[in-house]
Amino acid sequence: MCKVLYTEAMPPSYYPKLPVGSSAEKKGRIRKGYLTLAQLKLVVDGEKDLQRRTVFKLLYFCALRASEPGLQPVEHFAPERRSLDIVRLKKSMGRTYVLEPWVLGDLLKWMKQRPPTCPFLFAHPKDSQLPLDRFNVFRWWREAVERVGLNVDNFGHPHVLKHSCGTHMFERG
Repeated sequence: MCKVLYTEAMPPSYYPKLPVGSSAEKKGRIRKGYLTLAQLKLVVDGEKDLQRRTVFKLLYFCALRASEPGLQPVEHFAPERRSLDIVRLKKSMGRTYVLEPWVLGDLLKWMKQRPPTCPFLFAHPKDSQLPLDRFNVFRWWREAVERVGLNVDNFGHPHVLKHSCGTHMFERG
C-alpha cells in the first residue's frame, strides 16, 4: 500500500481549481469548499424532518453521493450490529459501516416511522415503493442551507458533505 505524505504546504482548503469561466464551472460541476464542523452541526441539527436529517447524517458519515441513500435496501441495515452495508455508484466499492451513536439514533427512529412496505431504507416522498432520488436530496439540502443562512452558492449542493467528510478525516490525520 502506498502511503501519501502530506506537508504543511498542502492545507486541506487548497484544491486544484479550474480557471474561472471554464466549461465545468458554467455547468455547475465545481463544488466550492466544505463545511466546518460547526456549520455542519448548524445545518443538520436545524433540520426538523427526521428522514431528511437522517439522510444528511448518512451523506456525511458514509461520504455518500446524493443518489446513494435511495439505493440502500432496508435489509442492509443491521441494528443489532449497529451497521449498514452501503451500495455505491460509479464503480466505487461498497462496504459495511459501523454507525456512530449520533447517526444510529436517528436511523433507528426513522426505521420506526418509514413506510413498512418500502424495499428501500429511504422512500420517495410521493411514492413509497420508489427509492429516494437525488433531486429530492438536492432540494432538501438546499432548503436546509438556506434556512440557516449559509451561502447557497458555496454550500448549496449535498456533494459538499462528501467533501467535508474527506476534509475532516484529513484534518484528523
